Amino acid sequence: MVGITSCGYHVPFCRLEREKIGQAWARRAGKGERAAVYFDEDALTLGLEAAQRCIEDKGKDGVDGLYFASTSAPFRQRSSASFMAAACDLPSECETSDFNGTIRSATAALRAGLDALNSGRLSRVLIAAGEVRDGQPEESEEEWFGDAGSAVMLGRDNVLAEILDRAREGRLRRPVWRPPQLRVAANVQRVPQEGYAMDVRVRWVRSSR
Repeated sequence: MVGITSCGYHVPFCRLEREKIGQAWARRAGKGERAAVYFDEDALTLGLEAAQRCIEDKGKDGVDGLYFASTSAPFRQRSSASFMAAACDLPSECETSDFNGTIRSATAALRAGLDALNSGRLSRVLIAAGEVRDGQPEESEEEWFGDAGSAVMLGRDNVLAEILDRAREGRLRRPVWRPPQLRVAANVQRVPQEGYAMDVRVRWVRSSR
């Protein structure tokens, strides 16, 4: 039986009150607060903290795969998963892989880990995810996005939650995107001037050449 054998999470200590965000934009805001990283934290460190809690719970013996998922990883051409494996003191032959570019990255990593276990290629796989997502200023995402890390250990022994089935969906459900040059996630429905208008100008310039 293949499933989740342990899980862990990490929420940064710092908080940002939603009331303060509303005061900054002179508008009403929601109640409560959102988690925010400190200056020396990022998506990788959040995922690492969660991964280490999984290892503390079940140990690292037999872990031969580590996958890291994030849309806000600190590195572009350096493997965050390899960095995490070294920080967790996993063997050098441990398989590592990074999943990024979409908010479905974590579920894609989970599916890949399950496939590796079901095929018999790997025996224990650690799946970690971390996010530091900033919302568009003055929009609701600025209040409701939060920073955190989570991790699950996949294996065959002492399974806490068996994964019975899974489904696929290829269509875009929520029009949220973030260009490489921006740190904030934008909603297509609310920022057509910044997205589609720019694309129209580029196409017009190319066609007029």
